[in-house]
Amino acid sequence: SLDHELMQLSTICEVTYTRYADDLSFSGSSDLPTDFVKMVRDAIPHHGFRVNEDKVKHYQASDIKIVTGIIVNPSGLSLPVEYMTQLRTEIDLYRNSRLVDAMYQTGMSERKMTLFEQEIIGKLNFAYMVMPDDAELNKLNDLFEDGIDIESMTQSWLEIPYNML
Repeated sequence: SLDHELMQLSTICEVTYTRYADDLSFSGSSDLPTDFVKMVRDAIPHHGFRVNEDKVKHYQASDIKIVTGIIVNPSGLSLPVEYMTQLRTEIDLYRNSRLVDAMYQTGMSERKMTLFEQEIIGKLNFAYMVMPDDAELNKLNDLFEDGIDIESMTQSWLEIPYNML
């Protein structure tokens, strides 16, 4: 019922309303009318919810807008640089862990590596959903896929022949 009321208010005030889980977003071609913001703030507790003031953000037309972790630009969607940097770091760590395990047969927990792999796959899929044609993302995906196959490209230290002098 809250969604219905907010959609009606938004339509009347020519504002676009979107929601992802508990994140509500309102946008328009100009600043939101003050009376509209008041009506939204009144509607939320009326339906048994509360406004989390820590999550309330107001953006001007010239601001970089971040909604649910996604940068919203007139030219399209993108992810913050920090997200891509962290993803690269995790892929590098994954690749190095696979390489060390393949070379030295450390007996690393396969379960932990599978969970780590699944986490990276989830982050890559999210990034592709936001930026399907991003060249940097394609490079990261290639790096990750190479990491999955790294064991077949390495030789265990146990298999290296030793020459005694």
